[in-house]
Amino acid sequence: MVKSCTSGAVSSTIINHFNSAIFAFLRTIDSNSVWFLEANSILSTVTTQLEEELSLSKTGPSSSQYRKDVLESQRLLREERACLVRAKKLREQLEKSLNEEESVDQVALAEVESAEAQAIEALNAVLKHAKHDTNLAHQIKLRKGNTELKKMLEKYIKGSSKKPFGPGEYCFKAGLSVCGANFLTQHGGSDLTTDNGMDVMERFDEIATYAEQAYPEESEEGKKIREFLELCRLLAKEIAELLAFMKSQKKCNATDFLDKLDKFLKRWDAALSDKEYFLKLHHLIHHVVEFIKRYGMCGRVSAESFEAIHALIAKLKSMSRSQSTLNRIKTTNGKLQT
Repeated sequence: MVKSCTSGAVSSTIINHFNSAIFAFLRTIDSNSVWFLEANSILSTVTTQLEEELSLSKTGPSSSQYRKDVLESQRLLREERACLVRAKKLREQLEKSLNEEESVDQVALAEVESAEAQAIEALNAVLKHAKHDTNLAHQIKLRKGNTELKKMLEKYIKGSSKKPFGPGEYCFKAGLSVCGANFLTQHGGSDLTTDNGMDVMERFDEIATYAEQAYPEESEEGKKIREFLELCRLLAKEIAELLAFMKSQKKCNATDFLDKLDKFLKRWDAALSDKEYFLKLHHLIHHVVEFIKRYGMCGRVSAESFEAIHALIAKLKSMSRSQSTLNRIKTTNGKLQT
């Protein structure tokens, strides 16, 4: 069975795998750079020190002042709540007696006022302890912020973050953006559309130059990046030629396709020898050639051509959504005739 050829899907997948391999290589360089190691060390030291200084542990060098301040704050809060409950209870009793008796019990009123004054005094003691005596309110916010910082740092170090690890990744992404790359929102905003990806392949030499500026040319990192990107330049050229051939609406033959495919695969293996072949690349190698042999063309009768009808269908749906059934039929027929 000869499978249909979806050249757009194959093209975008190859380009995005190519870019992701470059990002992965640059991340390896950046993660071993002095900048990253020092930044990681400093941030780790800061979070660890803050965690120790703001610990509630009963033991250890930092178990004294912060823990004492927290325990004192909790004691003051318990006192304040007890005073508030007592004052509220006395106030309710007084209001109940006023409903039953004509005169006000002055002794009970004085007791209520005294209890309410104690509750206010207890509340002021809590605030004074937190804001003035110990700066506990700030310390609690700092402890919470440090916990969040540590989580974010751990996520970043593990590599699950899309944020650059260092100048290599940053400069390469900057080069992509300057040269017109528009990243899709899916998959963390790192993938390109087919047409946009083709533009990137054609301007890859310029994009690679940005990444090469990340490290001094004479440095070990700079030498590795330049050597790798030189291979990627050659690969990008073959990618652009192969995908342009596949998207062409002209008739073609299998011999020309196999020649371009062979050049592409040799450059791919030379630049990305550690990267395994993926499903769309398997499709390109084993199925597209059979499609071309049978039909003598690729782009003109590919599945990509049939998928283009979805845009027309969506447009017709939008235009007829608010119309009556009869008007919908008339509008649809009219548009199909144009």
